[in-house]
Amino acid sequence: FDYNKLLEGYSQDMEIEYNPREDLFYQELKAYIPHSKLEALLIGDSYFEFWHYRQFTERLFEETYAPETHLNLGLGGTKFSDWIQYVPKIQLDEDPQRVLIHLGVNDTHSCITNHEILGNYKIVIQELKEKYPQAQLYIFTATESPAFETKKHKVARWNALLKREAKKDGVIVIDINTRLKKKYKENGTNFFYEDGLHLNTAGYMEIIEMLKEVIA
Repeated sequence: FDYNKLLEGYSQDMEIEYNPREDLFYQELKAYIPHSKLEALLIGDSYFEFWHYRQFTERLFEETYAPETHLNLGLGGTKFSDWIQYVPKIQLDEDPQRVLIHLGVNDTHSCITNHEILGNYKIVIQELKEKYPQAQLYIFTATESPAFETKKHKVARWNALLKREAKKDGVIVIDINTRLKKKYKENGTNFFYEDGLHLNTAGYMEIIEMLKEVIA
């Protein structure tokens, strides 16, 4: 960049680095109540982040789970590779009982291979196990969304690979993808927001119901 082309009143020393995603991460982390014992820590992509926004769901995350026991650190657009950097930045006073992970959607929509995704998954899982040795890890399958119809075969292959590897790693898989497809086939329920990618209220209600079944 040619700093000689700066407008009058601006100088190079005024330049600052701004990472909106990292800023959001720390904003969400402020919801953590010091010394509280979390039943669940959520990390992941927009499927978790947008649970905070009325635009996508009538029942917000914070209206579903108590802030003393549940912390949602979802960051839209993130992949496993991003959380390799974010996991070490999470500071809690005690280990959570569970860590819920929703990642893989953005990974499978990108140009990297499923085996490259798996490599990043392994690093994140290892980081979490070292950081929270007492926590049970759970991971959601990636959804085959209408907006990315051309990626459904890659998503399906990733989910099969994930189920195989998660079993080896002692990670419990929450198969939201199979559930949504089955219910859509049965009654035609639309679980997606108008963009055909993110979840709507019906989609989030399915997550809530699955968590009741899996964690109860």
